[in-house]
Amino acid sequence: MTKVPGPSKTFPHTLPGQHVYHGVLFFGFSPPDTLDAVKDFQVKTDDVFVVTYPKAAAAAAVVVVVVVVVVVIEVVLHVYKQE
Repeated sequence: MTKVPGPSKTFPHTLPGQHVYHGVLFFGFSPPDTLDAVKDFQVKTDDVFVVTYPKAAAAAAVVVVVVVVVVVIEVVLHVYKQE
């Protein structure tokens, strides 16, 4: 069980490389400096986020998104060439 500083917050599990950031339990792949950088991240209207569960073919999902984007770009370029 992991105890977090503050108002009686505990977590019933232990994560590899765990740390608490602003009262939230994170594991080693989310270092505090990266979490600080996310606060200033600017999202653009054409950004695409691929969100999957761990070990749920995340790489395959990224490939699908890339292929779709490439096909759309090729179609748009083809349409503009014909005009």
